Amino acid sequence: AVTIVTAVGFVQEYRSEKSLEALNKLVPHHCHLTRDGHLATVSATELVPGDLVRFGVGDRVPADIRLVTAVNLEIDESNLTGETKPRKKAIDVMTSENNCVESIQERKNIAFMGTLVRNGHGSGIVIGIGNNTEYGVVFSLVKEAETPKTPFQISMNDLGKKLSYLSGAIIAVIVTIGLIQGRQWLEMFTIGVSLAVAAIPEGLPIVVAVTLGLGVLRMAKKNAIIKKLPSVETLGSVNVICVDKTGTLTENVMTVTKIFTLDEETIFDLEHGLPSKTTVAMREVLKIGGVCNNAKIDDEGKKFGQATDGYDRVSEIPFNSEQKWMSVTCRRKNDNSSSEIVYFKGSIEVVLGKCSSYYVSETHKPPLDVPAKESVMRHVTAMSSLGLRVLAMASGSDHNKLTFVGCVAMYDPPRKGVEKAIKQLIGGGVKVVMITGDSGQTALSIARKLGIPVNPANHSNCLTGADIEAMSGEDLKSVIGSITVFARTAPKHKMAIIQAFQSNGSIVAMTGDG
Repeated sequence: AVTIVTAVGFVQEYRSEKSLEALNKLVPHHCHLTRDGHLATVSATELVPGDLVRFGVGDRVPADIRLVTAVNLEIDESNLTGETKPRKKAIDVMTSENNCVESIQERKNIAFMGTLVRNGHGSGIVIGIGNNTEYGVVFSLVKEAETPKTPFQISMNDLGKKLSYLSGAIIAVIVTIGLIQGRQWLEMFTIGVSLAVAAIPEGLPIVVAVTLGLGVLRMAKKNAIIKKLPSVETLGSVNVICVDKTGTLTENVMTVTKIFTLDEETIFDLEHGLPSKTTVAMREVLKIGGVCNNAKIDDEGKKFGQATDGYDRVSEIPFNSEQKWMSVTCRRKNDNSSSEIVYFKGSIEVVLGKCSSYYVSETHKPPLDVPAKESVMRHVTAMSSLGLRVLAMASGSDHNKLTFVGCVAMYDPPRKGVEKAIKQLIGGGVKVVMITGDSGQTALSIARKLGIPVNPANHSNCLTGADIEAMSGEDLKSVIGSITVFARTAPKHKMAIIQAFQSNGSIVAMTGDG
């Protein structure tokens, strides 16, 4: 019995470990290191504090690094903070007076291990490796967390206790009757021990191990790796699923969903397909969006690279977080006699400040007066309240005397199939909880689209990371049953959320890149 149970458990868990090792090898982690005056590409595992590391667009940061140079450096920290917008980095000294010590989001002079460089390039000194990084802190939180017993282990322990009490009582009665009948103590003791051994179901562990092993094999056929045998049964007992938003519930690809033009104050809703009718102004918005852009879509639908076909770029001023705009100066392809045109996009406040007219057609450009600007801001505020990010478009011959063309509103759309999966889970009695680093407004908007229950009146179903920190463990435990959305959270908040659910007796699963 012991041999079979041990063998089944060992073989299955060994195979799972090998599968996980194979997955890790798919993502080799290298870095550009300057040591002793020589630049080399080495494995990130060779880094030590004090090393000088360089990185550019597309590189993953190999350790926690104090920046010494940062040229238009923007880093995607979504796997630490949950925010999709890349964060602008700087080399300025930060002090505790700026409240920057605790908040990851505000440490602008640190590049964190595992984050992705989205723009620019930089270099810095390694200040933390392994467990001494922000990722290491998250790992320590998980490692230090007490692993609760699985429902299966609890029920097996309960069965063992009941069998022990019942068999003990029966044996005591039989031994007592034997002694009353005048039998010898030794004889009755031998009978009692024999009955105790017979009462233990030695075949039960074999049946349990083989059953769980078969469950693991069935899960493997569905491309799911189960590391520990009891986890198969635990997965079936889950009644709360905590899930990251960015990249798990959503695509992590900003997608245009609305287009606004001042021409008759028209809003084109693209969420449910292309509009049947378009205007000249709408087509101009789309043209600026395509020309003033450094992205393209390949044959497989992947988005990267450049996107201008009908124009030659004369110059470009790239976007950065401080100026909050981007522009390209172009002329028609193969037409050197054509005049140069500035195509401009950026935040609504910056764009409106540089515009003196608005676009209806090439021949009709009325002045952008105060009522027109108020109309634009009214529509932008309405779109922002839906959790959308708004980008304004303009064009002209002079950066400071542009023509306002329109706005696009974007959001990170839900993944295909997620809404159906959530509906099935809720129908099966499982509570789905969204956890994100994004704002509460954005999180609630996505939650409503996915069918996660939220209270539209007072948003009482939503808590922020700041709310969690202001609560005691007991306070969080008392309110967590009614919460379905957590916004502006950090990894330490996820641990508090999970532990609060567990303390209420829930079986909790956590999924996502966080």
